[in-house]
Amino acid sequence: MNLKRILFVCLSILFANVANSQEIKVKLMEYLPNDLAARTHPRPDVNGVNCALIRVVVPAVKGMKFDGWVVGDYEYQPGEYQVYVPEGAKKIKFRHENYAPGEIVFNMPIESQCVYKVVLDIPDLGTIYVTQSSAMLAEGSRLFALRKYKEARVSYEGALEADDVVKDLIPTIKSDIAQCDTCMLYEKYTLGAFAKIRAMKEQGGGSQEELVKYASAGVEYLQVLNRYNPNEFYTSRMTQLENLINDLPMEVRFTIVKWMNSEAGFFESGKLPQVEVWAYSGSDTPVPNSYKNDKKFQSMIGKSNQYSLIGISDKEGIADIQLNRKSLPTGLFLRPVDYDDKIRIQYLDLNELLSQSKGSYNKRRIRIKMFADI
Repeated sequence: MNLKRILFVCLSILFANVANSQEIKVKLMEYLPNDLAARTHPRPDVNGVNCALIRVVVPAVKGMKFDGWVVGDYEYQPGEYQVYVPEGAKKIKFRHENYAPGEIVFNMPIESQCVYKVVLDIPDLGTIYVTQSSAMLAEGSRLFALRKYKEARVSYEGALEADDVVKDLIPTIKSDIAQCDTCMLYEKYTLGAFAKIRAMKEQGGGSQEELVKYASAGVEYLQVLNRYNPNEFYTSRMTQLENLINDLPMEVRFTIVKWMNSEAGFFESGKLPQVEVWAYSGSDTPVPNSYKNDKKFQSMIGKSNQYSLIGISDKEGIADIQLNRKSLPTGLFLRPVDYDDKIRIQYLDLNELLSQSKGSYNKRRIRIKMFADI
């Protein structure tokens, strides 16, 4: 055996000893209530009960193996392994040739057809490399984790073109390069959405509808990036954008008109000014008898803090109000003022009202016909 071969074997043993002493730890475990993958792609266990799906997130680490409470084959997709387990599973084991074996102990009940995410914390193996290709691969993984996708791509290409590249790793390296290309593309999309939002803020232009459009797009792009390379940088920005959307007030424009009856039938008869809009935040639907006239209505609102005046119609019968999207009222009262009870007070359920309205996510337009005996 020549000196070069002896050196290679010694370095390989040293590398293996160092690597196998590194432990992979569970960083995050959570239930994903909006993920329907376990329902759209079901897998039954031995008893015919559909399994739960565990998304094991391990960025830039391939070749992991899982056993224990595992049903069928597990699948690797960019950034994660998809592992099916039966309902009631307690844990699964994992192993990798470069790390110490470990296990994922579930800290919550595992239920049929539900999806859970487990993020693993992968330790740094240091700077011991056996070949030029492996060194370039390690550098590419390091840069990828830092979100430096352009630089990571260069390193992966270097690993692919190295004279000592392992043929079996060529498909994996090509997949790494494709991941970099995807992340660079979605970073470009994300920066474009951010640029639009920044321009609207600086220039003072743009509507709420446009702001929601670009913020929602930014969230979608960040979700893709976080899928390929999960980290707090993306999740924190998704939260910021989601809060931006949720904090926008919901604008509602009421156009209130008289609705009258004649021998020819019902017809509109002009606008209704001086109609107050009251928000009701109680849990029960108000009893009609409690607001059948103005005196009873005033008595009702005087006995509770669940009512608040939020608008009043102008001479054109228009009332513009703003609602807090995070704490929408249960319903709205329309109270005509100074009409001597000739126009009845109306209660409108908010969910039903918004479902029948016209307009965008932010600006709702609702036409209200109030029966008038005048």
